[in-house]
Amino acid sequence: MYEVNKSYQNKINKLNEWRNRYSKDEYPYKVILNMFYDLFTTQKIWSQINESFSGYKKYSDFIDAFNEITSIRRNAQLDYVQPNLMKLLDDNKEAAGIKYSDYSELVSKAQGGDNHAVVEIEYSYWFYGSYNDATIIWAACGLLGFDKMSAYFEVTGGTVGGLRLDSFQDAIEFLPQILSMGSSFVDADGNPVDPIMDQGVKYYPKEFKLLPPLW
Repeated sequence: MYEVNKSYQNKINKLNEWRNRYSKDEYPYKVILNMFYDLFTTQKIWSQINESFSGYKKYSDFIDAFNEITSIRRNAQLDYVQPNLMKLLDDNKEAAGIKYSDYSELVSKAQGGDNHAVVEIEYSYWFYGSYNDATIIWAACGLLGFDKMSAYFEVTGGTVGGLRLDSFQDAIEFLPQILSMGSSFVDADGNPVDPIMDQGVKYYPKEFKLLPPLW
């Protein structure tokens, strides 16, 4: 089963690194830019991910399978996404079911000193980044001979009703349903939230470590 907590922490580490590297004005946009950089890459290789679930067992060792998927992904990143990233954003292209216009107003608010908008941007990067990582782990299982559903069980340790894995958006939607089993939630200020009782309050799983206010 995939240890998603390692990805969670890696994403927080990245956010801290970028907070130190960029100005407060630059930071919100850079986070979203990097989020889409990763998502566009996986979106680009989705057809190859599908092909990995051919039923053919190409590898017996997970590391070998993972290395092949990450190599394919890295080539797509360098050859396609890196030179075209700004155009992909300007053209409002989708990756994993989201597009830049979904975040443009949030970026403006965050750049204007809205700390709650900063939290939402950081959470988006943390969420999509972590489950993008999980998608790559799942894809590698295809090269071990798993079908999509059995690979899902291998990665998450469970299954859910209505499971669909036909698109990158599906993977991002369904992988968290088991991997993210958070039992407690907080608002953007770190206050405990009961999702049933506190209707209308934006909340985050406690696994998402809130950083100190940017502003």
